[in-house]
Amino acid sequence: MIAYIEGSVLERTENGCVLVTAGGVGYEVFLPEHALGGLPAKGGRAAFHTCMIVREDAQELFGFPTWDERQTFLVLVGINRVGARTAMAILSQYRPDDLRRMVLD
Repeated sequence: MIAYIEGSVLERTENGCVLVTAGGVGYEVFLPEHALGGLPAKGGRAAFHTCMIVREDAQELFGFPTWDERQTFLVLVGINRVGARTAMAILSQYRPDDLRRMVLD
């Protein structure tokens, strides 16, 4: 599993970016909205904690600015009927601390 990636931003996409590592391999990384806003311009350096989701029809790499967000994503996708895209949408609206407060209240 790819748990962390850093490199240069080659392209920005609607849902993330293509990140090129020092070895010259480019990875498409899907990001929550707040991470998209913090992306540097093309050629800038970026680093993300990641989670790779493998399904029958796709292999997708999801990136997060913090380890806590990555761990929260894993908890969310572990909930019945919550897929990776839904978990990303939730993390685009709420930070991990906000979600913990909601559950505890």
